[in-house]
Amino acid sequence: GDGGQSVTFSDGTFDAGSSGGAINLTDNTITFADNHGLQSGDTIRYDRKGGQLIGGLTEAPASPFDVGSSSLLSTRRYGVLKQSDTVLSLGAIVRSESGDETLVDRQRDEIRFAAQHFLESGDQVIYQNDGGSPIADSGGALSGTYTVEKIDGTTIKLLPAGSALASKDFSGANINDGNFISLSGHGFVDGTHVMYKTPDAVGFTVANVDVKLNGSSLDPEDNQKVVFKTPHNLNGGDHVIYTAERRNEIQRIDFAPIVGGSATTFDIEISFTGGSQIVRDIPLPIDPELILPEIEDALDQFPGVGTGNYAVTKVGAYSFEVEFLGSLAGSDVPKMNVSHNGSAGTVVVTEVRNGTGDPIEELVVGQEYVVIKTGPTELQLAAIATPTQPINLTANTNLSDIALNLRKVGNVGIPGLVDGQTYYVDVDATDPSRFQLFESWDGQNFADLVVLPTAAAAAPLTGISRLKSGFVDITSGGSGKHTLTIDLTGFGSGTQKLEGVGGLRAFAGAPSGDWIPTASATGSGGGGIRVSGATTRAQSEPTVMVNVGGTLATDPRVLISAHDVNINANAVAHVSASSANGGGGLVAVGRADSQIVVNAVGEVHLDNTDVFAANSLTVQSDTVSGGKVLSDTDGGGLVDIADAGARATIRYSSLVDIGTGSTLVSDGTLTLDSASTIDVDASALADSRGLGASGRANAPIFIGNWNGSTATSPATTRTQIGQDVSIRGNNVQLNAAMPTIQSLSKATVTAGGLGAVTDANATSNINSLVEVKLMPGASVLGQTVVIDSGIGTNLAQGQKGVDLVSVADADCSCGFGRSDAEAGIDYQTETLVTADDGARVSANDLDVSSRQAVATYSRSSRARFAGLGGESAEDTGNLAADRGIVWNADVALLAGLGTGDTRSPYLEVDAGGNAVGGSNIPFSLNANDQIVVDPIGGQNADPGTADFFVNYKTSIGATGPMVPDGTITGSGGVFAGKSALNKVEILSYYPGDLVIQSIDVVVDAKPVVKVNSENSAGFQFLVDNSVPPGSVVDIKHDADVGDILLLGGMTGENAINNPLGSTKI
Repeated sequence: GDGGQSVTFSDGTFDAGSSGGAINLTDNTITFADNHGLQSGDTIRYDRKGGQLIGGLTEAPASPFDVGSSSLLSTRRYGVLKQSDTVLSLGAIVRSESGDETLVDRQRDEIRFAAQHFLESGDQVIYQNDGGSPIADSGGALSGTYTVEKIDGTTIKLLPAGSALASKDFSGANINDGNFISLSGHGFVDGTHVMYKTPDAVGFTVANVDVKLNGSSLDPEDNQKVVFKTPHNLNGGDHVIYTAERRNEIQRIDFAPIVGGSATTFDIEISFTGGSQIVRDIPLPIDPELILPEIEDALDQFPGVGTGNYAVTKVGAYSFEVEFLGSLAGSDVPKMNVSHNGSAGTVVVTEVRNGTGDPIEELVVGQEYVVIKTGPTELQLAAIATPTQPINLTANTNLSDIALNLRKVGNVGIPGLVDGQTYYVDVDATDPSRFQLFESWDGQNFADLVVLPTAAAAAPLTGISRLKSGFVDITSGGSGKHTLTIDLTGFGSGTQKLEGVGGLRAFAGAPSGDWIPTASATGSGGGGIRVSGATTRAQSEPTVMVNVGGTLATDPRVLISAHDVNINANAVAHVSASSANGGGGLVAVGRADSQIVVNAVGEVHLDNTDVFAANSLTVQSDTVSGGKVLSDTDGGGLVDIADAGARATIRYSSLVDIGTGSTLVSDGTLTLDSASTIDVDASALADSRGLGASGRANAPIFIGNWNGSTATSPATTRTQIGQDVSIRGNNVQLNAAMPTIQSLSKATVTAGGLGAVTDANATSNINSLVEVKLMPGASVLGQTVVIDSGIGTNLAQGQKGVDLVSVADADCSCGFGRSDAEAGIDYQTETLVTADDGARVSANDLDVSSRQAVATYSRSSRARFAGLGGESAEDTGNLAADRGIVWNADVALLAGLGTGDTRSPYLEVDAGGNAVGGSNIPFSLNANDQIVVDPIGGQNADPGTADFFVNYKTSIGATGPMVPDGTITGSGGVFAGKSALNKVEILSYYPGDLVIQSIDVVVDAKPVVKVNSENSAGFQFLVDNSVPPGSVVDIKHDADVGDILLLGGMTGENAINNPLGSTKI
């Protein structure tokens, strides 16, 4: 879920014409005047708005339904390829592999996608390699334009540009001698790759059931019939197989405008198995432009839904359709309900078409039935046992978007062949008119064909099957990423639109058009007695929850394995509100109140999950909260009162939670990082002038949770390692950070008159906790382990640090009265590292730190009274920047060799006798053609260092009252007093002996523990002087010639000294 930035986004419309239009036929791009807000992989719907189609683009393919088509099906969905912030292309991203899965399959000549590709048969696409090696066919690397053949929603084949698949028809009658297909003039040669397609079926939906044909429409009638608009071409007595093919779920919501009564808002409630989400307080009367982003925002916040798995389209003034895509299609998708608040008024109406249950209750998918023909366009169905008794059909009207089929028994697919699968031809050497089909290109696993489908129809299959050929013969799947860009071949006409441009994927927006939730109001008045006011409130509460795995014992364990793994939740909320008011008259009372409320939640939860990354593994949560609130009022009556209030409330939660029993492993850098950023500005301006005047300006900012001026629970930024969680990486980073807190509160009041009172209050109240927490049983292992909790530290480019400013200015040029000003900053924050008893950290270099830095802590109050009376100016608050480490965990310091991330002894020798792969163990090649490894001794290793650091209050930067000492406490930990090499790995491919002189994992030098803070008297730990267990020695010789030879030890003892570890040779 996102809030917004100060960016103007396109509404998706563009000029499709050739004269000064947005279409570039050379680059195959569409350019928008403003930011489109999309990323590669997002999707849009192309709507030509009645204009001429852009060459190369099409509308949605014809629905297999005779009736019941949704308006969503009239506009086609395309994938987005971002070229710049304002320019995009249409098409799909191809990846050669995903983890261990090959997506470009050279044996099937198919390209598969992890999600829907949104390409259709006949699309002309331009192939481009985007890093790695290109996909290739028998003529070399792919290049130029190709024609798409869609296999299914996640699979395609490519054909030479402008071509179509050649097709050869056959039936069961062409099959003889068990597995040979006899087909004169087939034109195939050995190795020809063909795709099998089953015979056509008669398609319908539940909307064809219990109806009658009335002209061109189907009207309801209880007649147990299936009725079509065109002839079905089935005969009475035909045996048919019934199938159901689930399509994308579509739900339609119709809102009836509420009139009368006391209702002022309405709710959208969305619920499904995972829970419910209620979007409240949408104002009445209904503004249809507000509803769509509210629906999208609610869906985005659901686990299992998220951006890219649905599409919302406005289909009428107060009507919307939601289409569920990908993995949600046909699952227990969200169910929507709408209700209104208050009494009376017309009830909001919702029509929901859900996709659960059986489309026709009495029919079983895959079952055989008998046709009772009642007319050329209508029929009834009967059971085989009672072929003249029609079945009383009951249609589930909620499933109108599921494609149903009746296929004659003789028209089912040839058993042994799979619809859409690629096979390879082997022509009979003795009879070239016949051939066999094999499942793999190397001539293995021939297709075992069966021609008698069922006992009820003892005749060969007569349906026309097809073998299609002519697609690209992929010989190499390539590597990395590739793109298939839709080839735009001609201009369209008029203004057209890409639905989804500038939508929620840019920012969850507001009607102002800047996609920042914004509220503004003005008021003014004049006359004898005038009271006027302006009140605004803007709110943004995005929640992004990424949940992997489950917490129940019955939940399956989740496995994720890839070269790089990146899991993140990013919640962005930006709001603005302003109120301006002025009045004049004998008595003028002007009030302006503005309020913004932000609650950004970004959380990642991994439970019972195993994640393995060959390179880097990152789990990150990030919340970005910001807003501006302004209140400005003035007046000029004989008696004038001006009251301005600007209030900002910021709450947030950023959490990375690695739950019980999970394992995270990376061969490179493993990073767990929670972060929060705050940028808020509140200004209240009041100007009161008259014979008698009073002015007040209040600009309070609340960050975290407060009960009046008392801090309650803090807003949190936390990285948490749960019980029995294992974290292993070469370089492990466990971070929780608030790099930026920008808070500006400004209250200015001015009054002039015979008698007046002015009061200015500018206060910032910050209540935040930043913590890294290791729970009992948590285990962290790495050559380098960094655990850091920080506020205003480790600033990256563009991050501003902590700037806290409050300015209060009360000025009265009056005969008598009073002026008061208060500028306050109550900064109650804590950075904390907590490691519970039972947790364990093993590293060669362990850095644990808790730090804060405050660039600016500025309170400026000024009160001025020019006349008889008094004034007071007060700076209030505390700079309670607390820092602490509470460490009760065990620590084992591992030995290391050399410098850098890879500090375990490692040697890899190639077949030529050369060191490769980051080797750091010396060796030589002697006269006997032997690889001789230098002695590996722990006495030459770095025994390891642990550094616990809490920065001193004098290094925080800004000064202020009540800055506490940093503390390090704890008493439950056991620290290893000896060190050992964690792992020794030697691998030789050289065709000669591998000589190991000696290996000693035990380190003689003692590990070093550094403790640096203002107060560490409460930090105690036990020292265990035994050798830490777990060292691994792995020696491997992988060559046809030579052996592993172990010589004596360094002083004559065994060659390998690994007392409490494992040795593999």
